[in-house]
This record gives sequence, C-alpha cells and structure tokens, in this order.
Amino acid sequence: MKKNKIIYLASVLIVAMAQAATAATATKVSQSEQKIEQEFDGLGGNEVLLEKARALNPEVHTTVVQNRMVDRTMRFELSGDYANSFGGDTYIKTGTFSVNGRFHFTNRWALGAKYGMSFNKLTNEGNKMVDDAYADYLANPLSSTAPVPDIDYPKGLTLGYLEFYPLYGKMSWLGKGVSHFDVYAQLGYGTVDLDSGNTPALSGALGVGIWGTEHLTTRLEISYLDYTAQYYTGELKQGVTSASVQVGWLF
Repeated sequence: MKKNKIIYLASVLIVAMAQAATAATATKVSQSEQKIEQEFDGLGGNEVLLEKARALNPEVHTTVVQNRMVDRTMRFELSGDYANSFGGDTYIKTGTFSVNGRFHFTNRWALGAKYGMSFNKLTNEGNKMVDDAYADYLANPLSSTAPVPDIDYPKGLTLGYLEFYPLYGKMSWLGKGVSHFDVYAQLGYGTVDLDSGNTPALSGALGVGIWGTEHLTTRLEISYLDYTAQYYTGELKQGVTSASVQVGWLF
C-alpha cells in the first residue's frame, strides 16, 4: 500500500514538472515572438528579422512592410526648407527660405501653412542687359536707348495647403538600416508678395517624406506656383517650378 502511494506521488510530481516546463517554453516563445515583431517593425528592421519572423510562424505570410512605425495621427510637424526656383521670369533667379507648419489628422491627410522670404539675383541674360544698358548710357548719356530688364521679382509668399499621402513603404540603405517613407501630393492657395504688390497664387506639389526617427522628418519636394506678375507692358502669368529640401520635427 505504501509502495503504491509513493508511485502515485512520483507520478503526480512528474506530471506537474512536465506542465511547468511546457508553460515556461510557451512563455519564452511568446516573448520571442513579441521581441522579433517589435524589432521587425522598428526603424532598423532588415531581411534577417524578416527570415526570423517567417521561421517562427511559417503558416503566416509575413511581408516586408508591416505596421507603420511613425504614426502621425493627430500630431503637429514643424519644418524649415530651402527652395530653388526654375522658370518664371527670364531675368532673375529666386531662392526662398520658408517655415512650414502641418497638422496631421491621420496618416493620410494633413493641413499645413507656409511662410517664406525670397532672395533674388539676375540671371546671365539679365546681367548682360544691365551691362549693355550701362555701356550705352556712358556712350550716350543724353540719348541712351538700350533696354533694361523689366522684372517684377517675388519678395515672399504665404500659402495654406492640403496634403494627401497615398503611398507608404520602407527602403534599405545598403543593407545597414531601413527608413520609412511616404509619397504625398499637395494642393495650396495663398499670396505672393511681389515688388509690385501682393497677388493670388495657386500651388501644387509632389514629394516624399522620409522618417529617420520617431520625430526627425526630411522631405524632398517639387512644387509648381502659378501667379500673375505686373510689368510695364502689362500683366503676365508666371509658372514657377521649385525644388526644395525640408528638415523638421514631429511633435
């Protein structure tokens, strides 16, 4: 009888130890799954983590782009940018320093505003016309007839805009790290401060936002600005294309 009790107690002990070992193993696997998922969805995810995730759950189809790491929903972004303009007035080149403020309602939609100050210089053609006009004045001070550039240069701009982000993804930097990015489109309206005064302006832009960290933002953008300039000969529509680089902070 005593022998049977010992056998029974030993059996119970063995079963309890087996159950504890199974529970511990399950806990370790669960913790491992969570850790790999966090690493994989982080800004430093790579192909090695992808293979780990697939090996851990072979029945689940794991793709490169998982959940968005940088969530912009209901967050404010402040950035500065420099834009270099192409086209527009033949006789001047314009560069603009701007400050942008954006409020992201969701990861798809944002409202923003821009205020910029412009700096201008004559193009080669503009400089040549000025030099020719000055030389003609020196040669004929009372009857110079050489033309001078007729320009209405921008001094600044103020815009409000709406942004839509239809595409999201990740890109690898030589296999050393991964950055998240969004491709976006922008439509804006505001005013351009010209030498002749303020004039209404429409703008459109395409760009890519690259999120280096949870807060650091970088943007590359191509924009088009349409407004009317005032010259001595009358009004003239201007279409100015600009390329800009923006760096900011997501609060």
